[in-house]
Amino acid sequence: MAGRYRRLAAHLAALPPETTTVTLTFAELGAILGRPLPASAWGRSWWATRAWPLAGWRLSAVSVSGGREAATFARIVEPSCYPPDLDP
Repeated sequence: MAGRYRRLAAHLAALPPETTTVTLTFAELGAILGRPLPASAWGRSWWATRAWPLAGWRLSAVSVSGGREAATFARIVEPSCYPPDLDP
């Protein structure tokens, strides 16, 4: 996992399996990371390639307006390779 974002990836990976989405404010993200997010986090491209996909999560939304900056992550769910009636 990318070194700087290892803590966030670990946080997401530790969420219960039934948790399929989670929204974290930029302040919460900073607390998890141990430092504030960089100014570039307010731009969409900063979120493109980070450690969370390795933990099984993808970024689904970023809100940088309204005074409550937040990012929403969604669990990556692998589709079954079997048709529904043939699932083992």
